[in-house]
Amino acid sequence: SACWLKRKAEPLQYKRGVTVCIPSKEAARPPPPPPPPADSGVTCRFQANQDVAGADLENEPALVDATPEQCAAACVERDDCAAAALSGPGDNPPAACWLKMSSAGTVRKDGVSLCVVSPPRTPRPVAYDAPAAVSAAELQERREKIKGAIKHAWDGYRRRAFGRDSVAPIAGRPVNSGFDMAVTLVDSLDTLWLVGLRDEFREARDFVAQESFGRKLARPPSTASVFETTIRVLGGLLGAYELSRDAIFATRARQIGDAVYAKIDPATGSVPGSFGGRAGPCPSLAHAGTVQLEMLYLSRITNDDKYARRARAFYEFQRRQPNLDGLYPQCVGGRTGKLTLGAEADSFYEYLPKVWLLRGGPAAREAAVESFPDVWKMYDAALKGMEARLISRDARGGLWLDELRWRGGAAFSRDAAMEHLACFVPAWVALGAPYFPEDRARRLREVAHGLGETCWRFYADQPTGISPERIKGRDTSLRRTDTREYILRPEAAEAWFYLSRTPGLEDRRPLYRDWGWRAFAAIDRHLRVAHGHASMKDVRRTAGDNRIDKMESFWLAETLKYFYLLQEDDERPSLPLDRYVFNTEAHPFSVVR
Repeated sequence: SACWLKRKAEPLQYKRGVTVCIPSKEAARPPPPPPPPADSGVTCRFQANQDVAGADLENEPALVDATPEQCAAACVERDDCAAAALSGPGDNPPAACWLKMSSAGTVRKDGVSLCVVSPPRTPRPVAYDAPAAVSAAELQERREKIKGAIKHAWDGYRRRAFGRDSVAPIAGRPVNSGFDMAVTLVDSLDTLWLVGLRDEFREARDFVAQESFGRKLARPPSTASVFETTIRVLGGLLGAYELSRDAIFATRARQIGDAVYAKIDPATGSVPGSFGGRAGPCPSLAHAGTVQLEMLYLSRITNDDKYARRARAFYEFQRRQPNLDGLYPQCVGGRTGKLTLGAEADSFYEYLPKVWLLRGGPAAREAAVESFPDVWKMYDAALKGMEARLISRDARGGLWLDELRWRGGAAFSRDAAMEHLACFVPAWVALGAPYFPEDRARRLREVAHGLGETCWRFYADQPTGISPERIKGRDTSLRRTDTREYILRPEAAEAWFYLSRTPGLEDRRPLYRDWGWRAFAAIDRHLRVAHGHASMKDVRRTAGDNRIDKMESFWLAETLKYFYLLQEDDERPSLPLDRYVFNTEAHPFSVVR
């Protein structure tokens, strides 16, 4: 005797044993809200033939058969409503009033009227129970436990796979993952330095200094991914140089940097999947848009501008490509396709504000220094596109990121699916928020917080306290999801770290630290094994054969690093965000000052 509430009353079809009730039109119509107080100062005036696609506050209209006055009053009454769209009387349902969380991304739509609240609204913060701030001694204790996990994972690699790409943490055997460039060793260098494991750092440094390793870097195997080599190997060497200033890391970075440079298309900036391949019919947006930080920093430390010039080619090409409100399809040069902040697109967007900051950010803007082809404008447009097109809400009011199937122009369909990879977005939004006017900055902080809270639910709503790879249908029970594994991903920890450092969110820092600490403790409890940390097959199951014998290098390079930085003392951060930019593998590069 299950009662299923339906959004629509048609089409009806015969089904034995099932009874349907359909409320009358008058009964279904909610009463109009009272008009706002005359002295509220808030207005919402309609303009014809305009709409904001997506960004709905609810999954159904607030009113049906509404007048413009009733629709405007419904929006003004809610302090989380930024705009309201009123469909035509001949639409189904007729004269439907849709309340919107954002007014960004206005498009022309015949027969629809749009009112935008004035003055602009800032979203209401999601309610939360803030944990008490922890003492400096407790923060130190947390850092020591995370450092212990770092040492445990490193020791497993060092004993069983030193100099190889990675270690199988359960079997304890070395793994060649197609790089043959000691990926775990290089990716871990700046983490070892950061947490004070200097003996381990020096041993790894001596391996990097071997001429035989330099020859490998100069000629990467054809199987190695250009993208992964750039962010893990080149990025790892540059991060190690940044923190230690040991010249051997700059030397080795130039060797692998020359190999990457040679694979960047000078006309479009696209890169092939591997060193032995070509870009193909669908060159990845993420791959092409995730060499710029590394190339810029390499130009700086070598005094050779060729790397920066080659990195610039992609932005020169990409800014002229078709897009939907600043959102681009996954294929470089594509005119239709998937619009997402997840796989094959994520780090393209991530690097836009980071390139701007690396080159001086607001100081360069004030000094009228030429920007790297309009990356700040592209970032601003993408933020607006995200708010207008990709953000949705669940029944609890939580913010989610959807994906779109874009058919060109303003035509698209929506897929309610959010990857753990997309949990970098709160960090991406929060990083740029301080450089906007305060009204916009306040709104962006709340968007970043709301998405960061959803990323916490990825973890908190599972029996293990560990996140799945993806959630479909905004349903954290994972009934609709077929990707329930966890492979030690870092993006949620990254988000909470950035949120904790964002001006204007200081009062929520204990909350972000609490989320990070609980997530770390769950992962360490369930996935610590003899030679490191394993991955998990199904985050809903706590028992049985539920581990995957794989430890990605980003576990040491990113995930554990962000967990550690999140618990640092407020007054003495190791890597302040106004002085350092992290590449997408969490390797730090100092900004131009």
